[in-house]
Amino acid sequence: MNNKVFLGSVLLVIVLLAAFGFYFVTKPVIAATITYTDTGFSPQTTTVAAGSTVRVVNESKAQLHFASGPHPQHDLNSELNMDELAPGKEGTIHVTREGRWSFHNHENDNRTGSIIVTK
Repeated sequence: MNNKVFLGSVLLVIVLLAAFGFYFVTKPVIAATITYTDTGFSPQTTTVAAGSTVRVVNESKAQLHFASGPHPQHDLNSELNMDELAPGKEGTIHVTREGRWSFHNHENDNRTGSIIVTK
């Protein structure tokens, strides 16, 4: 009976370690955070390497529809286009295309910023 309990415990530990390892391996590393407030985006310009994940946080009192320029087409770099973020919510984008890309809040298109994606 002791061998069965021991083997069961070892198996449980292996399963838990595998589950936690999978979580940490698949969780994206955040290279930068862009925050939206009632006064606009901060920082105004963000630089990250191609292949990076960028967190976008809405700390304003209004909806944020983070979108690529130009307004209203949003077709400069579609990687930047996100679903709307309610106040207090956040999301991520994954950037692969090198270059300097403008973005804005589609709900308030005079709130703008840019992201520089390098090699």
